[in-house]
Amino acid sequence: MSAENLTVAVIGAGGKMGMRVSRNLQKSAHTVFYSENSPAGQDRVRTEGRDITSTDDAVKGADVVILAVPDTVLGVVSEGVVPQMKSGAILLTLDPAAAYAGLLAKRADVVQAVAHPCHPSVFLERTTKEEWADTFGGEGAPQNVVAAIDENTPAVTRDSAEAVIRTIYAPVIDVHWVTVKQ
Repeated sequence: MSAENLTVAVIGAGGKMGMRVSRNLQKSAHTVFYSENSPAGQDRVRTEGRDITSTDDAVKGADVVILAVPDTVLGVVSEGVVPQMKSGAILLTLDPAAAYAGLLAKRADVVQAVAHPCHPSVFLERTTKEEWADTFGGEGAPQNVVAAIDENTPAVTRDSAEAVIRTIYAPVIDVHWVTVKQ
């Protein structure tokens, strides 16, 4: 798995977070598949010039599967997705609550990772309209990200996770690795 050109699946690509992370992925060298089950979300994805792929097809060859779905359904969605993931793939969630609560489906050969932006700092200088307009991050203002990954994950896999994390939340100052509990 090369960190420069990964295959990424975004599950929930038409929701608030799905749209945000997909915008940056669309500009990257990664091969990206966008999955969305709601008709309104599918319309939003297509309006941005992205194609919809079924979840089953998006997940099967992905190096990284991003669950950009509401926290309340992360467990159920992961139960449908994790069994289909290829060995060595990364399941990336965008909030640590479900991982910390043990609600995500697990498989010994699938790596679990979590990443959440710190959001742009009010203390860093902003010089462009795009930076000033970006209050959540991922659209212009630099931000830090806090991330966690399974213990004993090989460095190359962690590097791949970090490459995707830096892409979805770009521009990123630094990725701070912690444990899910932290």
